Amino acid sequence: MTPDERERMQFLCEQIAKEENRERFTNLVHELNELLDHKVQRLDCPASKPDPKLPI
Repeated sequence: MTPDERERMQFLCEQIAKEENRERFTNLVHELNELLDHKVQRLDCPASKPDPKLPI
C-alpha cells in the first residue's frame, strides 16, 4: 500500500466514524472497500509478494 493510499484510508476511516449523513457514509464506505480490495489483490498476486529471503 502506498503512503498516499494509507493516508486516504486513514482519512476515510476518520470520516466514516463521524459521518451522520447516510448517503455520504455509504459513499465513504464504498471508497474504503475499493482501497481494501486493491490491497487484497496485491497480496494475492504472487508477483507482488516480497522474497522472504530479502530483508524488509
